[in-house]
Amino acid sequence: MLSELSFDGDDSLIDFFSLLSSLEVLEELSISYTVIDKTEPGIERIIAALQKHEVSKAVFFVDAPVSNSGRLKTLIAETAERMVFPIDIRMVKDSDAELKKCANVISGDSEVISECVSWYNLYEELVAELDHPWITDVS
Repeated sequence: MLSELSFDGDDSLIDFFSLLSSLEVLEELSISYTVIDKTEPGIERIIAALQKHEVSKAVFFVDAPVSNSGRLKTLIAETAERMVFPIDIRMVKDSDAELKKCANVISGDSEVISECVSWYNLYEELVAELDHPWITDVS
């Protein structure tokens, strides 16, 4: 549960690229943040999940060097404003390096998860809501 990470009153720090890619809402992930028709609904689902868990504020990290990052930042900001959810969007050179120093991280990147102070697996909840998720058992 999110409360175990003391999200009440604390920021939730989000590896946005990693989270959106897991929801299949971006194309050409290794090259650019190409906004497609699934991107805005994906952002809405992420914000709705955070609201459901009563996260007081989310900080989204977006890699500035990636093509179309400015458009994605604008879409995140507009969606959060429409959904009345407080956010901070940080355009950074290397989001992984920033997140590794933080607590309350939401990421699917194994290096970020192993090095950050604390993290929450919001992925499991979001993927479970997909109509036809591709899930592979790697145990």
